Amino acid sequence: MKQGEVEEALRIRDDMVGHGIRVNHVTCNALVGGLCKVCKTDKAKDLLREMIEMGIKLDAWTYNSLIQGYYREHNTVEMKKRNLTPTVFTCIVIINGLCLCGALERAKDILEIMVGEGLKPNAYLHSS
Repeated sequence: MKQGEVEEALRIRDDMVGHGIRVNHVTCNALVGGLCKVCKTDKAKDLLREMIEMGIKLDAWTYNSLIQGYYREHNTVEMKKRNLTPTVFTCIVIINGLCLCGALERAKDILEIMVGEGLKPNAYLHSS
């Protein structure tokens, strides 16, 4: 998703809400993911707050998108504050981010933690 496409998607969402159409977690997760892909994590966090205010349940997909965005901007995020359990994909995103930043030892540590918590590495992880 490109910057202009994200802005257009946000405009459409605003129009939907303006016409009384309630957006759901799928719509919001797509927007969060799009914002994070174009390195707009601050706007993604604002949308996250809106989701909470609207009573939309946050899920691992929401946080996986944020983690990807934060790693693009060299930050971190904590899913566990909301008692969400990281998934294999969460670990893949973190490991990819660490590898891209040159933190290979930390990536190995995350892999060991992942396996220790019962998450099984998959082919996607091994190709990272």
